[in-house]
Amino acid sequence: MKGPYKNRLKEFREPLMTQDELADRLKQRGFQASGSYISQIESGFKYIPYGLAVAICEEFGLEPIKVTEIFLPKYFTSGKCRLKTGTE
Repeated sequence: MKGPYKNRLKEFREPLMTQDELADRLKQRGFQASGSYISQIESGFKYIPYGLAVAICEEFGLEPIKVTEIFLPKYFTSGKCRLKTGTE
């Protein structure tokens, strides 16, 4: 079962480091994190504050603007709904 907070964290993290390694890096930045907490984020059960999301992007060597590629809810990134414009 997946939680309500959709993200792509695991996809980005796995080629680079383990959950525990990411948690250790985040602790060095002053965040309270554990491998279990990272697992809960990846499963969608934990809401992730913006500052933590940015720190995770930086640990992956990404620009902070990439935060939306990892943490936007699935329905924002893969919806089939189209915006109507005045020209249609």
